[in-house]
Amino acid sequence: MLFVCENNGYGVNTSAEYAMGAKDITRMPEAYHIANNSVYGNDVEVVYEAAAEAIARLRKGDGPYFLECKTYRWHKHFLSPALEDLRPPEELEAWKQKCPVAAFQKRLLDRKMLTDSEAQRIDQTILAQVEEAHAFAMESPYPQPQDALEDVYSI
Repeated sequence: MLFVCENNGYGVNTSAEYAMGAKDITRMPEAYHIANNSVYGNDVEVVYEAAAEAIARLRKGDGPYFLECKTYRWHKHFLSPALEDLRPPEELEAWKQKCPVAAFQKRLLDRKMLTDSEAQRIDQTILAQVEEAHAFAMESPYPQPQDALEDVYSI
């Protein structure tokens, strides 16, 4: 089993550095003798390589694996005006400058693996897919309460 932790450094408005006794979240799987790795989650290639390594170990039968991807959440924890976002604005802006999509696009452009027109076409395709998914969700009926139990298994 592969456990992937998208560590955005916060639990709602509480910094993980403040809330966690262990400085690194990878100390938790270590306590259970689970192999693990922590990577910079804003680098697409670094995450890909770490995931490939983890999957190779899993396929060999080396037991579970925990992969932490350190990143940042740009939006509030949930979109309610009832809870103010207490994260420092300068911290948020600094992380926005580390956008993984923009960084990977720039890398592909620099390597001549992507052209500006291809990048624009990809952006337009993705935006259209997001709009289509949003429209589908908004037009779909609410699920029935019993649907919450579908595909849930316990031993």
